[in-house]
Amino acid sequence: MIVTENRLKKIIREELEQYIENTIDESDFSNTLKDIAVGAKNYIRMGSSGSAVTALQSFLLDHNYDLGDFGNLDDGIDGKFGQATHDAIFAYQSRKNYIRKSDGMESIYTDGIVGPQTAKEILIDLGYDISSLLPEIGPDSQTEPPSENDEYYSIPDGSTGCPPHQSGNEYGTPGGGSFTYQLQQFDSSNNNWRSSQPTAAQLEWLINTHSIDTVIRLNGNEGKLTLGEEKLICDRLDVTFNEGTSSFIDSHSGYQKGKGYVGTISTVLPILARGNCLIHCRAGADRTGYLVAAYLKARGCSDIETLWDYTISFNSWSGETGPICRPDLHPDRNGSPNRGYIKYLEGFYPMKHWCRARSWRKDCVGCSDR
Repeated sequence: MIVTENRLKKIIREELEQYIENTIDESDFSNTLKDIAVGAKNYIRMGSSGSAVTALQSFLLDHNYDLGDFGNLDDGIDGKFGQATHDAIFAYQSRKNYIRKSDGMESIYTDGIVGPQTAKEILIDLGYDISSLLPEIGPDSQTEPPSENDEYYSIPDGSTGCPPHQSGNEYGTPGGGSFTYQLQQFDSSNNNWRSSQPTAAQLEWLINTHSIDTVIRLNGNEGKLTLGEEKLICDRLDVTFNEGTSSFIDSHSGYQKGKGYVGTISTVLPILARGNCLIHCRAGADRTGYLVAAYLKARGCSDIETLWDYTISFNSWSGETGPICRPDLHPDRNGSPNRGYIKYLEGFYPMKHWCRARSWRKDCVGCSDR
């Protein structure tokens, strides 16, 4: 078997993570879950071991999930995340989704992995308040209009952590077209990349050249690769594709006026925080753009005008007749004014504040109801 450099790096990282996990006291289980929820620690999944897994298994057993007859007491608790623990987590997630559906709530991933969503559910069952674990996305849309001293009105200059503008073919990807144009490393400290839909050769090149561990795909089967084809490549290269699912990650989840698609943001930001990630949609512009901007804002880029300039260097939101200003000139498939781009924008820049930040924006059609 040929071990690629990327695979070797991943093996080394996993060995270090397992060593660290084995030194965790069971009393720190809730802190481990909180770290997973905000993307500060890798997921607990098949192959994990240590006291964090022991605590997880104890939680599952306390909630009447069958773990087999492993361990010293033949109760399934052995500190090793195998198939029985995977199946128990899957059953736990399925039960949670049944409850969520009856309450009219969004589903969590049913994949047998303790990722951000499942970690939050376990924390809730353990009696913890998880409100502090949700990302800060801006002020509530029902608050009073900002004063000139408001931090969202007075835009600071030169804040750290802000990205460069689009940089073309700087990274030398094979092939051409929109992928070459859109490919960019938007967070060098965490080795995070964005792009449009790659071809099979482009995806494999990017994974191997830039040590990608996780791929986030926001588009369906349209484009150069189907979902199934992309997942096969990721599986072969031992890369996590859409957190182990064969579907795309929904970029339109949990919209709140003034805050954007908070459901999607709270799902994607912890994944990006792990690092070594590629995020893409079909064109790499709108869906990818607002999520990258929300991530960069959470990472410390407080200059949201810079985020606006960065984002529109990849898409066509700008200008007095662009889809932000004139949703009436960019109708949706039903012929109605398309305010979907406004919802993207609000993921990192609340629309009513955007309208006030530049004099020419006050006359935008999109600002009339804000």
